[in-house]
Amino acid sequence: MPRNPTPDVLGELLAGPAEMPVQAASPVAAQPAPSKPRTVRAQKKPAAKPEAPAEATPTPVRWDYLVVSFGDYRGWRPRYINGQEIRNWMQAPVIHDYINQLGEDGWELVGAGGGKALYGSSDYYQLFFKRQKR
Repeated sequence: MPRNPTPDVLGELLAGPAEMPVQAASPVAAQPAPSKPRTVRAQKKPAAKPEAPAEATPTPVRWDYLVVSFGDYRGWRPRYINGQEIRNWMQAPVIHDYINQLGEDGWELVGAGGGKALYGSSDYYQLFFKRQKR
């Protein structure tokens, strides 16, 4: 069974626009001249639009990140911040109070994890925060 030839699409694109076949002009019936001459009104040109300022390249947003691991001592309290153990962590605020403090400082909670210790043997819960660099 012979194979159909594949069209050379790439060749057609690189060769430029194809020439359109010329068709013979069809005769146009003569139209009678108008009885009254038409008056042409001057049209108002639309006001020129001011050019839009060139768009500046946006500055990329940079972030600070914070990983907080919690230990259980009379409630879940922050024990490690970015891998560094907090001194006297047993006197730190409980988790919901601590999260509120971070929120007031501009930190946004972006993730949570649990089930496996990251830094200590019993820090099973971690919260991940970010805020825009100052």
